[in-house]
Amino acid sequence: MIRASSLPALALSPCFAPASSEERGTLDTEAGTLRHDWFRTLLARDADVSLDTIDDEELAAVNWAVDYVRATCSSEYPMELERAMTLADDKFETVMTGHFDAACGPDLYDLK
Repeated sequence: MIRASSLPALALSPCFAPASSEERGTLDTEAGTLRHDWFRTLLARDADVSLDTIDDEELAAVNWAVDYVRATCSSEYPMELERAMTLADDKFETVMTGHFDAACGPDLYDLK
């Protein structure tokens, strides 16, 4: 199954194959987890989590993503963060599972 996050790389190279988490290493995984924590914290306006570990470049990127989500999220819908999702085929068999970073009605957001 090709995930949507792989599409830009596939557009550049049809031979692209995403690396497994073991191949990417724990530093990338930890950095991505922290980035998502900051994203969720800022969207939720949670003052209990410290952002001391984020550098200026990362903070600017996460702030851009937060501003984008807030600007495009309709007030008609509640914002949901880190909710599980399942994609099923026409026979209702699970094709893929995961979590979206944020959702607002029909709009889903995936921080990269």
